[in-house]
Amino acid sequence: SVDVSRARQNVRVRGVLRREWGRETSSYDATLTPTARAEYQRLREIGCSEEAITRRVWERPQHVEVGDWLAANVAFFFERCILLFQSVSAHCRDDTCLQMMGSVHHEYLWSDGKNVKRPVRMSAPAYINSLFTWINNQLCDQRVFGNYEKKRFYDAVKYIFRRMLRVLAHINFVHMQHLDLIQKRREFLYTLQHFVQLCERYKLISDRADYDPVLVLVQQWLS
Repeated sequence: SVDVSRARQNVRVRGVLRREWGRETSSYDATLTPTARAEYQRLREIGCSEEAITRRVWERPQHVEVGDWLAANVAFFFERCILLFQSVSAHCRDDTCLQMMGSVHHEYLWSDGKNVKRPVRMSAPAYINSLFTWINNQLCDQRVFGNYEKKRFYDAVKYIFRRMLRVLAHINFVHMQHLDLIQKRREFLYTLQHFVQLCERYKLISDRADYDPVLVLVQQWLS
């Protein structure tokens, strides 16, 4: 399989293999179709910026099939989440973020349905690293991402986006001041806006309550 990132080290967290995702990221584009790979690269070149919002980059080009477009965006936003998390990782530690919180009222418990079947409380970095490993495994699983026309693919895309939203919600709730220190607040907000617009366009977030931790921003962008 092709990793999106090289692991620095592996440790056990409550029986789960935890991967520390490094700063050097690549892509899983070797598993994408040629069309999806081209769109993924195009999204990377544009990045998350004011230009991206102005150009409404969440709109699918006419020559690109929906499955290719969604696969390209999964790869793109997975990489964005990794990079944003790495930007605040010095401040998001087991001793500083004891729980995976999206707001005062939203705590996320971890389960993957396989190694951890009953939801368990984890620190934010343990949760996020477990999530990144789970997403990477989904992307490299040809039973899931091998056929973009199957319902299983679309269901997996929706679940991945729902869980990536939790990473963005945590950063928004806890780490905005840390993004300010490195002048990445605007980049984060453009990323989140792009993310939300794509999810709305393709109905990737089925439960509107998932937006609650970032609802003020979502309402502003969708009004």
